[in-house]
Amino acid sequence: MAAMSISMNQARKAPHQGFCYPNVSHVSPAYAYQYKHDTESEAEFTERLLAELEAEFSRVGSEKVVAFIAETVSGATLGCVAAPKGYYKGVRALCDKSGILLFLDEIMCGVGRTGTYFAFEQEGIVPDIVTIAKGLGGGYAAITGVLVHEKVVDVLRQGSQVFNNGHTYQAHPISCAAALAVQRIVQRDRLIARCAEMGQVLERRLRDGGRHSRPGGCSGASSL
Repeated sequence: MAAMSISMNQARKAPHQGFCYPNVSHVSPAYAYQYKHDTESEAEFTERLLAELEAEFSRVGSEKVVAFIAETVSGATLGCVAAPKGYYKGVRALCDKSGILLFLDEIMCGVGRTGTYFAFEQEGIVPDIVTIAKGLGGGYAAITGVLVHEKVVDVLRQGSQVFNNGHTYQAHPISCAAALAVQRIVQRDRLIARCAEMGQVLERRLRDGGRHSRPGGCSGASSL
């Protein structure tokens, strides 16, 4: 229910209407292709999104907000969409200003898939909580991970001294061994650098492919 509450995938949320948490709010997607005004530059779009987020923090009351949660590069719902430049750096600053945790979902885009180990590295920030999965085990074994900043761990140590959580197959030795083997191969074969190199090749070829129309007939270049 928590996952469906923060999700904006309407088709998946439909069966759970009435069960989602009421203490969750959403802001506009950082999706330039659909939401940037034709008269806006990328920087102006970023500024508008951040102003909306700051206004939402104020509306809810920043002292009531535990975390801002976002998928660094959107996956199934939008199809590998990156936020406009400077967006996450601005979000980090707003969260720091109000004492709000920054929680980034890198299940899809983390562990080297964007040409850096974490996608958020390209914004020069460090989140407080990060989830990773797909690239961690390379599809050879089911495994996920939650990475937590020491400032969060320190608070837990000063309080309950435990993260009250549990799953039947957590710390499964086969999954952990597979993930370790995958990460060693990623490092040995310089696969993250290779991803960055081939990403530039793909970008050039896509941009050379021309322009197409947005839904509704408005002309616009595709974003990468």
